[in-house]
Amino acid sequence: MHKLSILLCLKGRKKFTKRWLDWMVEEKCPFQIVIADGDADKSYTKNLINDPRYKDLEILYQEHPEDTDIQSFINKFGSAVNSVKTKYLICADNDDFLLIDNLKAALKHFKKNNKSIETLALQHY
Repeated sequence: MHKLSILLCLKGRKKFTKRWLDWMVEEKCPFQIVIADGDADKSYTKNLINDPRYKDLEILYQEHPEDTDIQSFINKFGSAVNSVKTKYLICADNDDFLLIDNLKAALKHFKKNNKSIETLALQHY
């Protein structure tokens, strides 16, 4: 089991989501990607993640009611976070470009320095 999951909360900006997933393929992301979809039209993302180019990504897709206000976003976010089983969690937006090598380096640091403030701040319970 991986030690890190990436939470990607979605609503709209479909081209950004495709570009983000393409980047994760390019970076050879070894971490689970939890997609919490709060868009009104979920068919785009469901079709997108079934594209063969994303077959090597470990994607856990979750449908949530449409984000219509801050409370619906909080509900989606809370539900998605509670579904994560890894020790660490990082939240990303679909306009973020995560550097996988840096995330791996951070995990190594946390393993060696498990009492560091960064570890305590980022550890998922």
